[in-house]
Amino acid sequence: MTRGACALLVWLCSPVPVLAEMDAEQYQSREGAPTAEERERLRAEIAAEREAARRREAAEQAEREAARQRRQAIEAAQPAGRRLYERRCLGCHAPEALARTQHTRPGWYLTIARMRWLNGAAVSAKEARVISGYLTRQQPLEGWQRLAEYGLIALLPLGLAGGGYGGYRWYRRRVNRHRAPTTST
Repeated sequence: MTRGACALLVWLCSPVPVLAEMDAEQYQSREGAPTAEERERLRAEIAAEREAARRREAAEQAEREAARQRRQAIEAAQPAGRRLYERRCLGCHAPEALARTQHTRPGWYLTIARMRWLNGAAVSAKEARVISGYLTRQQPLEGWQRLAEYGLIALLPLGLAGGGYGGYRWYRRRVNRHRAPTTST
């Protein structure tokens, strides 16, 4: 056994009285009972403290409500597009990153649609139209970049149609290749 374990065992087994509770003398107050006047004064102090705490809480609640109303008034004064942009876009994107991005209205709409479809952004189609209109006015695409984006957007349906026709031709060739030759007599 180690020295510390031996010391602990000796200490635990020693006949030293251990008081777990207070005895009757310790419950007795060294001072006399308060007089009726002192009790009333203490009650009045406690009531005054409670009333002051209640007033402080009411004042804090009123200040929070006034701050909430000021925020709502400021938000209501902003355009609907900005409010939606702040609620829906700035939750995931930094404002600096979006400030560097420019698109045409269809470009912004397609960007928001991609966020909805691929990333699960909680933006309805109506909100997407409002946000894309706001962003188009705030961050317009100028000059040849605008023409290039409109050109890419115009080529998108042609690519889908061409891919559909190409897929159809591929399917027909594959079916025809595996079809048994027919003999006509």
